[in-house]
Amino acid sequence: MQLRLIPGIQKRSTNLKVLVAVFTLSIILVLLSLSSFQISLSQSLISESEILPIVIPTFTNHFKYNIQFLESFVKNVLDFSNLLILFVVSNNQEANELLHLIYSNQKLSNALKAQKGGLYVIPVFELIQKVDKFNVVDNPIIFDGINVNEESLLKVVETFKYQSLKKLYGLKYLDTILPEYKYALIADSELTCIKKDTLFRDAIEDYFNRPTIKLFYEDFRHGQTESVAEIVREQMEFINVDISELPSPTTYMMQDQSWFVEKDMFHEYWHHIESVKSTTVLRRVHDIKGGIFFGDLGYRYYLYSQRFRKADKYKFVNIMDQFKTQKGINEAAYNLILKYRLKNGWRGAFEDFTWFPRILTKNLVDFLNENKIAFFRNDMNEECFLRRLSLAVDSFRYQACSDGYFPTSNTYCDYKKEHDLELEQSSKIDLQQEQDKLSKKYTN
Repeated sequence: MQLRLIPGIQKRSTNLKVLVAVFTLSIILVLLSLSSFQISLSQSLISESEILPIVIPTFTNHFKYNIQFLESFVKNVLDFSNLLILFVVSNNQEANELLHLIYSNQKLSNALKAQKGGLYVIPVFELIQKVDKFNVVDNPIIFDGINVNEESLLKVVETFKYQSLKKLYGLKYLDTILPEYKYALIADSELTCIKKDTLFRDAIEDYFNRPTIKLFYEDFRHGQTESVAEIVREQMEFINVDISELPSPTTYMMQDQSWFVEKDMFHEYWHHIESVKSTTVLRRVHDIKGGIFFGDLGYRYYLYSQRFRKADKYKFVNIMDQFKTQKGINEAAYNLILKYRLKNGWRGAFEDFTWFPRILTKNLVDFLNENKIAFFRNDMNEECFLRRLSLAVDSFRYQACSDGYFPTSNTYCDYKKEHDLELEQSSKIDLQQEQDKLSKKYTN
């Protein structure tokens, strides 16, 4: 039997094919359009050529750390040439000393020649004069009967306030040397980059390019209350906000990502500080009562005071509440975390992860990966544990510790030691059984 196509059927079949093709093409175009829309929503905040500023307060005893910082960034940071680095020192003698150390290092000197952002080493009192636009000869400043100048500034404001002035005025001076900047990082001298092939702009992208930025805080009402309460009181006094705004008088705004700053919000913060008593930030810092003041931390408290106005951008989360709802953390595990936290007290707040229950290392890793935590503090006694975390958490790329040190080879760690096998062990044991066992041990 021969089969033949009826002309009318063939024509309709052709039309149908055309319709199907048009419909398919329409679907593809819609999908492409949605894809483009999604890409536009999550597009990069920072171009590949954008200059990214880092402000670091320092002094003579920390210059060796500043060299380690630069060496680690030259070695590991792919976009090092796009960084602007501002070291804020105490006086001109320190400025000359640090510049000599940097440029007598051949590797650093060569790397800095190709740097687009530039390297600045400026004394803090010089910054204050530039930002506040005054000259001490024509307009002397008198604090406590002392004429304020480069030599006397530290004496009249004391150590922590002095360091805060370096950070605050260093950041404000970026308006002069890099007016187009959008985001910046304030860092301690001990900061180093510990992983190769790191893009510094990724840390800023991961932090700011989120629907809502989580800012963690911790309530120390159950321990270390006196020192924490003093810190909190001084920050709240500085921003002129009643302490009753906080969940408790010992609510510590954590610096879990070192100190990232959004330029527009920092400008708000700066102008707010000046407007409170119609005076300069320098005088406001001097007038704070007490000796544990951190102006950079005050920025976090200012953001908290604006939480309702900025609710679409910043969300404040109690770190312990976060763990309470974390996947894989049951009541017994949470009680164990709480017990360890209270037992270890201050320990650098949550930035120091070495206090965390070893049996829950896998849960800690999940938390760090989920929140893309980039910075951590290194306890010399726990270097192997932190090395393990750095390997398990991709975003962990920057560390700071009092000795500015991080092991660079496996010889520093004995991997046969029981305490250095947490990640492997936590994936093999009956986690529920161990959590219950340890929970009973620490609650009895």
